[in-house]
Amino acid sequence: MEALNMHFELLVAEKDFTMAEVERLREEEHSLEDNPNLCHVRDALIQCATEYNQLDEKIEEDMQVALVDVQVLSGDVRKVTKDLRKLQKSIDAVETTRKIILSSFEQFFEEANAMIRDWKAEQSLQSSDTRATNN
Repeated sequence: MEALNMHFELLVAEKDFTMAEVERLREEEHSLEDNPNLCHVRDALIQCATEYNQLDEKIEEDMQVALVDVQVLSGDVRKVTKDLRKLQKSIDAVETTRKIILSSFEQFFEEANAMIRDWKAEQSLQSSDTRATNN
């Protein structure tokens, strides 16, 4: 992009110089009549100025096309950004669900372990009571 900008600035500078030369030669029209070689220079400069104007028009057309393309691209970027936000919300919801499930499993295992401890303690007490009764 920087190189394109540098080339564009160079073209603008060349065009400005050429246009200034065309204007200068117009002002010196009387001396051109005396020197036919200068007429060729004037004609070449006028041709060059005409080509620069055509180039300006082409650049303007290309810039309009590029602007439309950028607008389309910008719309696409907005759509993708919107879709990514939706996806992130879905990911966040899945993560929240995962955390809830893990928490539920942890609570289930803690309660199961507590029940096993209580059952073992109860079994141990019953075993102790049975031994005491048998003795």
